[in-house]
Parts: sequence; structure tokens; C-alpha cells
Amino acid sequence: MRAILDAELESIRDSGTWKSERIIVSSQGPSICVDGWQDPVLNFCANNYLGLSVSTCCLLFVNNELSFMPGVSTSACDMS
Repeated sequence: MRAILDAELESIRDSGTWKSERIIVSSQGPSICVDGWQDPVLNFCANNYLGLSVSTCCLLFVNNELSFMPGVSTSACDMS
């Protein structure tokens, strides 16, 4: 099985369709800093390119809404 998977991965690399993940070294938003790149690059990640993952407004809203749900701990969303 290992040989089959290795051959398939090699085929993907040889065809030029292999995608390596880049390490993001900044807060996420419309532009980001990526390890190994000197200039910022545009960020088109599925849920992060609008910067909503670090928006104080969004985090406060979610924290407030979760506080009304029984059995949900909001300690991970602590904004203090």
C-alpha cells in the first residue's frame, strides 16, 4: 500500500499539481506575512481573508452570544 501511495504522490508532484502549505507568520487578514517571503501576500484562505478571525467586533459578538447558551464555556473567548 505504501508503494502505491508514494507513486501517486510522486505523480501529483511530477504533474505540477502538488500544493505545499505555507506558514503564516502574521495575524490573518486581507494580506499576510508568509515564512520565507519578504513582501506581504494576498490571503484567500477560505475563512480568513476578510480578517474576521481576528476581528474584535466579531469576537465580542460570539462571546456574548455563547454566554446565553447553556452548557457552553466561553473561557476560550475571554476578551478581558
